[in-house]
Amino acid sequence: PPRRSSDRTAHRQRLQKDGETIRLLGVGADLPSLVLSDLDAEVLAIEPGLEEERPSERPLSLLVRRRGRLLLTGLPGSGKSTAMRQAAGEQAGIPDAPLPLFIDLKVLARRINSEPAVDAVVEIACGKVRSDERAVFREEILGALSRGEVTLYLDALDETRGMKERAVEAID
Repeated sequence: PPRRSSDRTAHRQRLQKDGETIRLLGVGADLPSLVLSDLDAEVLAIEPGLEEERPSERPLSLLVRRRGRLLLTGLPGSGKSTAMRQAAGEQAGIPDAPLPLFIDLKVLARRINSEPAVDAVVEIACGKVRSDERAVFREEILGALSRGEVTLYLDALDETRGMKERAVEAID
């Protein structure tokens, strides 16, 4: 139905917009986000397991498409969340690509005691969707999950503190 298509389109557009900026929330001042294209910034990563003499950097979004599963490591504030938002935003701009879902693991870790992990993931993904559209979008996400047409971008594992093991078990 047309409604489902518009929910998916709106979600993809939100992710694209979110992936175009760097948030400065942690700076401690009320500063506007920076637009990545204005900074001439690009997120590159080294593909693991390649037997190259000198490993070459590739766009993170390409590695997500090629590898399926990736783990980003780095110090706090080094840009892991920004890199994932940018990759999710790029994927969101490809209509036939799996539906990208950006999930904050801090939120997931708090919710999995009171609800199944899949329900928590779906509810977190629906968090920015208008309340009158949530039921339809929830069904669309569940369908996409059952067909394997979703890419999960799991953020903030290092911020789950004592709930880290529970969060990892929930997503495994």
